[in-house]
Amino acid sequence: MSSNSCLLLTPDNTIITFDIHGVIFKTDIKLLLKIFWQHPKKYRIIVTFMHPGILLTIARMRYKKSVMEKYLVLLPKKYPQLKQYVPLFLQLFNAQKPHQPTLDLIKTLQQRNYTLHILSNIGEQTFADLQKKYPEIFAPFSYVKVPSPDNGFIGKPNPHMFHEYLHDDITNDKHIIFIDDKPKNIAVAQKIGINSIFFNTAAQVHEHLKKLGIW
Repeated sequence: MSSNSCLLLTPDNTIITFDIHGVIFKTDIKLLLKIFWQHPKKYRIIVTFMHPGILLTIARMRYKKSVMEKYLVLLPKKYPQLKQYVPLFLQLFNAQKPHQPTLDLIKTLQQRNYTLHILSNIGEQTFADLQKKYPEIFAPFSYVKVPSPDNGFIGKPNPHMFHEYLHDDITNDKHIIFIDDKPKNIAVAQKIGINSIFFNTAAQVHEHLKKLGIW
Protein backbone atom coordinates (compact mmCIF):
# COMPACT_ATOMS: atom_id res chain seq x y z
CA MET A 1 0.00 0.00 0.00
CA SER A 2 1.30 3.48 -0.78
CA SER A 3 1.44 6.30 1.72
CA ASN A 4 -0.21 8.85 -0.52
CA SER A 5 -3.55 8.88 1.23
CA CYS A 6 -4.73 11.42 3.79
CA LEU A 7 -4.75 8.87 6.57
CA LEU A 8 -2.64 9.54 9.64
CA LEU A 9 0.68 7.73 9.39
CA THR A 10 1.45 5.87 12.60
CA PRO A 11 3.87 3.15 13.72
CA ASP A 12 1.01 0.68 13.42
CA ASN A 13 0.27 1.33 9.75
CA THR A 14 3.59 2.56 8.32
CA ILE A 15 6.83 0.94 7.17
CA ILE A 16 9.88 3.09 6.46
CA THR A 17 12.16 1.42 3.93
CA PHE A 18 15.82 2.37 3.43
CA ASP A 19 18.36 1.81 0.70
CA ILE A 20 21.85 0.84 1.97
CA HIS A 21 24.72 2.17 -0.14
CA GLY A 22 24.54 5.94 -0.41
CA VAL A 23 22.00 6.24 2.42
CA ILE A 24 22.98 4.17 5.46
CA PHE A 25 26.58 3.81 4.26
CA LYS A 26 28.87 5.93 2.08
CA THR A 27 31.64 4.50 -0.08
CA ASP A 28 35.03 4.79 1.60
CA ILE A 29 37.36 5.37 -1.35
CA LYS A 30 40.50 5.41 0.81
CA LEU A 31 39.60 2.06 2.35
CA LEU A 32 38.76 0.60 -1.06
CA LEU A 33 42.14 1.60 -2.50
CA LYS A 34 43.94 0.43 0.63
CA ILE A 35 42.31 -3.02 0.48
CA PHE A 36 43.26 -3.49 -3.14
CA TRP A 37 46.78 -2.09 -2.82
CA GLN A 38 47.58 -4.34 0.13
CA HIS A 39 46.39 -7.48 -1.67
CA PRO A 40 49.42 -9.67 -2.48
CA LYS A 41 48.05 -10.60 -5.91
CA LYS A 42 46.93 -7.16 -7.05
CA TYR A 43 49.04 -7.13 -10.20
CA ARG A 44 47.91 -10.64 -11.15
CA ILE A 45 44.31 -9.53 -10.69
CA ILE A 46 44.83 -6.61 -13.06
CA VAL A 47 46.34 -8.90 -15.68
CA THR A 48 43.54 -11.44 -15.22
CA PHE A 49 40.88 -8.82 -15.83
CA MET A 50 42.54 -7.82 -19.09
CA HIS A 51 41.36 -11.14 -20.54
CA PRO A 52 39.18 -10.23 -23.58
CA GLY A 53 36.44 -12.66 -22.61
CA ILE A 54 36.17 -11.26 -19.10
CA LEU A 55 36.14 -7.67 -20.38
CA LEU A 56 33.41 -8.52 -22.90
CA THR A 57 31.30 -10.26 -20.25
CA ILE A 58 31.63 -7.29 -17.90
CA ALA A 59 30.72 -4.89 -20.71
CA ARG A 60 27.59 -6.91 -21.49
CA MET A 61 26.58 -7.02 -17.83
CA ARG A 62 27.13 -3.27 -17.50
CA TYR A 63 24.99 -2.69 -20.58
CA LYS A 64 22.21 -4.71 -18.97
CA LYS A 65 22.70 -2.74 -15.72
CA SER A 66 23.30 -5.92 -13.73
CA VAL A 67 23.47 -5.59 -9.96
CA MET A 68 26.87 -6.13 -8.33
CA GLU A 69 25.87 -9.47 -6.83
CA LYS A 70 25.39 -10.87 -10.32
CA TYR A 71 29.03 -10.09 -11.13
CA LEU A 72 30.06 -11.77 -7.90
CA VAL A 73 28.12 -14.96 -8.68
CA LEU A 74 28.28 -15.33 -12.45
CA LEU A 75 31.80 -14.19 -13.31
CA PRO A 76 33.54 -16.86 -11.16
CA LYS A 77 31.22 -19.51 -12.62
CA LYS A 78 32.16 -18.57 -16.15
CA TYR A 79 35.82 -17.89 -15.36
CA PRO A 80 36.98 -20.27 -12.58
CA GLN A 81 40.27 -18.37 -12.21
CA LEU A 82 38.27 -15.62 -10.51
CA LYS A 83 36.88 -17.81 -7.71
CA GLN A 84 39.92 -17.23 -5.49
CA TYR A 85 39.23 -13.48 -5.57
CA VAL A 86 35.60 -13.59 -4.39
CA PRO A 87 36.51 -12.68 -0.76
CA LEU A 88 38.45 -9.68 -2.09
CA PHE A 89 35.54 -8.60 -4.28
CA LEU A 90 33.26 -8.71 -1.23
CA GLN A 91 35.69 -6.53 0.68
CA LEU A 92 35.84 -4.04 -2.17
CA PHE A 93 32.06 -3.92 -2.63
CA ASN A 94 31.64 -3.32 1.08
CA ALA A 95 34.40 -0.75 1.52
CA GLN A 96 31.81 1.45 3.17
CA LYS A 97 31.65 3.70 6.20
CA PRO A 98 28.46 4.19 8.24
CA HIS A 99 26.70 7.50 7.68
CA GLN A 100 26.12 8.70 11.22
CA PRO A 101 23.34 11.24 10.50
CA THR A 102 21.27 8.47 8.88
CA LEU A 103 22.00 6.14 11.80
CA ASP A 104 20.72 8.83 14.18
CA LEU A 105 17.55 9.11 12.10
CA ILE A 106 17.07 5.34 12.15
CA LYS A 107 17.56 5.25 15.91
CA THR A 108 14.89 7.90 16.41
CA LEU A 109 12.43 6.05 14.18
CA GLN A 110 13.13 2.84 16.07
CA GLN A 111 12.51 4.58 19.39
CA ARG A 112 9.19 5.77 18.01
CA ASN A 113 8.35 2.12 17.22
CA TYR A 114 8.25 2.43 13.43
CA THR A 115 8.81 -0.74 11.42
CA LEU A 116 12.02 -0.45 9.40
CA HIS A 117 12.87 -2.39 6.24
CA ILE A 118 15.72 -2.49 3.73
CA LEU A 119 15.29 -2.52 -0.05
CA SER A 120 18.73 -2.66 -1.64
CA ASN A 121 20.55 -3.85 -4.75
CA ILE A 122 23.59 -5.22 -2.92
CA GLY A 123 22.57 -8.90 -3.01
CA GLU A 124 22.47 -11.74 -0.50
CA GLN A 125 26.21 -12.45 -0.16
CA THR A 126 27.15 -8.79 -0.08
CA PHE A 127 24.49 -8.04 2.51
CA ALA A 128 25.50 -10.99 4.70
CA ASP A 129 29.11 -9.78 4.64
CA LEU A 130 28.14 -6.21 5.55
CA GLN A 131 25.71 -7.37 8.24
CA LYS A 132 28.46 -9.50 9.80
CA LYS A 133 30.67 -6.40 10.06
CA TYR A 134 27.94 -4.13 11.43
CA PRO A 135 25.30 -6.23 13.22
CA GLU A 136 24.29 -3.32 15.45
CA ILE A 137 23.45 -1.14 12.43
CA PHE A 138 21.12 -3.73 10.93
CA ALA A 139 19.51 -4.80 14.22
CA PRO A 140 16.60 -2.29 13.92
CA PHE A 141 15.52 -3.68 10.53
CA SER A 142 12.91 -6.42 10.62
CA TYR A 143 12.98 -7.28 6.91
CA VAL A 144 15.50 -7.14 4.07
CA LYS A 145 14.74 -7.35 0.33
CA VAL A 146 17.74 -7.77 -1.99
CA PRO A 147 18.40 -9.35 -5.41
CA SER A 148 19.06 -13.08 -5.39
CA PRO A 149 19.42 -16.01 -7.80
CA ASP A 150 15.80 -16.89 -6.99
CA ASN A 151 14.53 -13.69 -8.62
CA GLY A 152 17.12 -13.59 -11.40
CA PHE A 153 19.10 -10.86 -9.64
CA ILE A 154 16.37 -8.32 -10.39
CA GLY A 155 17.10 -5.02 -8.69
CA LYS A 156 16.02 -1.40 -8.67
CA PRO A 157 14.91 0.44 -10.74
CA ASN A 158 13.25 -2.58 -12.35
CA PRO A 159 9.55 -2.32 -11.42
CA HIS A 160 9.48 -6.08 -10.69
CA MET A 161 11.74 -5.48 -7.68
CA PHE A 162 9.23 -3.07 -6.17
CA HIS A 163 6.25 -5.27 -7.04
CA GLU A 164 7.94 -8.27 -5.40
CA TYR A 165 8.52 -6.23 -2.28
CA LEU A 166 4.95 -4.91 -2.17
CA HIS A 167 3.55 -8.42 -2.60
CA ASP A 168 5.55 -9.86 0.28
CA ASP A 169 3.16 -10.74 3.10
CA ILE A 170 5.08 -8.57 5.54
CA THR A 171 4.10 -5.37 3.70
CA ASN A 172 0.37 -6.10 3.37
CA ASP A 173 -1.98 -3.28 4.39
CA LYS A 174 0.93 -1.01 5.29
CA HIS A 175 1.88 2.41 4.02
CA ILE A 176 5.43 2.36 2.64
CA ILE A 177 7.82 5.31 2.76
CA PHE A 178 10.82 4.51 0.59
CA ILE A 179 14.16 6.36 0.98
CA ASP A 180 16.79 6.08 -1.77
CA ASP A 181 19.61 8.18 -3.23
CA LYS A 182 19.03 7.27 -6.90
CA PRO A 183 16.53 9.47 -8.82
CA LYS A 184 15.64 6.59 -11.19
CA ASN A 185 14.70 4.37 -8.24
CA ILE A 186 12.58 7.12 -6.74
CA ALA A 187 10.84 7.80 -10.05
CA VAL A 188 9.87 4.15 -10.58
CA ALA A 189 8.73 3.72 -6.97
CA GLN A 190 6.53 6.82 -7.19
CA LYS A 191 5.06 5.66 -10.50
CA ILE A 192 4.04 2.43 -8.80
CA GLY A 193 2.43 4.44 -6.00
CA ILE A 194 5.06 4.20 -3.26
CA ASN A 195 5.55 7.37 -1.26
CA SER A 196 9.26 8.00 -1.84
CA ILE A 197 11.88 10.41 -0.56
CA PHE A 198 15.01 11.22 -2.54
CA PHE A 199 17.96 11.07 -0.14
CA ASN A 200 20.29 14.05 -0.29
CA THR A 201 20.99 14.50 3.41
CA ALA A 202 19.58 12.90 6.55
CA ALA A 203 18.38 16.34 7.66
CA GLN A 204 16.41 16.79 4.43
CA VAL A 205 14.80 13.34 4.87
CA HIS A 206 13.96 14.26 8.47
CA GLU A 207 12.14 17.39 7.27
CA HIS A 208 10.25 15.42 4.64
CA LEU A 209 9.16 12.87 7.23
CA LYS A 210 7.93 15.71 9.45
CA LYS A 211 5.77 16.96 6.60
CA LEU A 212 4.27 13.48 6.31
CA GLY A 213 3.38 13.57 10.01
CA ILE A 214 6.00 11.06 11.19
CA TRP A 215 7.13 13.57 13.83
